[in-house]
Amino acid sequence: MLRSHASEGTRRRLQSLCFTDATTVLSVGDGGCLLQWDAAAGVITSAAAAAHGGAQLSAVCQVAAAVATGGADNAVRFWDLRCRLDEPPSLHLPDAHAGEVTSLAALGGSLLASGGGDGVVRVWDVREPGAAVLELEGSGDGSVFSLAHDARRQRLYAATGRSVCLFDLAAGGGQWLSTLFHAGEVSALALGDAALLTGCETGEVTEWALPPRDAAVEEEPEPVRAEACADGGAAVTALVALGARPAAYLAASWSGRLRLGGHGRPRPFGAPLVQDGVDVPATALAARGAAVAVGYDNGALRFFSMASEKDD
Repeated sequence: MLRSHASEGTRRRLQSLCFTDATTVLSVGDGGCLLQWDAAAGVITSAAAAAHGGAQLSAVCQVAAAVATGGADNAVRFWDLRCRLDEPPSLHLPDAHAGEVTSLAALGGSLLASGGGDGVVRVWDVREPGAAVLELEGSGDGSVFSLAHDARRQRLYAATGRSVCLFDLAAGGGQWLSTLFHAGEVSALALGDAALLTGCETGEVTEWALPPRDAAVEEEPEPVRAEACADGGAAVTALVALGARPAAYLAASWSGRLRLGGHGRPRPFGAPLVQDGVDVPATALAARGAAVAVGYDNGALRFFSMASEKDD
């Protein structure tokens, strides 16, 4: 573990993390703050204390030279990474969804996908703010809790309830291609080099083959494999794909334990965060190179190194 600290004065759940470079991490959560961290020094370098007017934030992701945030005020805001976060946002989409903005994904260039509590995925062009350029609705039922973009095949995966819908973004069409069904609600997605990984409330991580660009796509494909990776069947809360192997991943769970998968049986990674004698649930993950950032239910943020897998 490289550093461990809590979001300034909040002690509120961290919902989403993203690296903007090898040592800079952005975090958002229930406290309504957008925080920028120096992972090497273990300090907050910039902050928007009430990024969405005090509403809780659920998602953060980098889009070119900006970072996008989504929250319970139904809005998406963009922040110029060349400026401090306490300056006003560079762009504000006040009614991005008819419900909380629950997930975000950069689609390359100036395009951003957002998923909402209204069960809809919308695609925005940040160069031309206004109406969404695409609106996608699949066969799911409920909030869109996670998105994953397959840039090589120009496809987008959206997790809604117990299903993950696959959409074709080629030529701007947004055509629905297939639905991946699960035994429980899907809480996390991660796209590897050759597989889609899905994390579920049942504590399983499931591997799905990525359909080739020019091949026919099954409407209801079967998974390649599924494996339990959380203690006591606790829900998987976050996933990141690791490039070392086609289906390698790091998973966080409500049990507070981290697991490395794709190398045989999932094995422990790092040490749990303990508060008052109880393991704190891990709720967010991000990775860049050998650096891993983990967010927790109590607002803590910790940094680990994949290189050593040991505490410093």
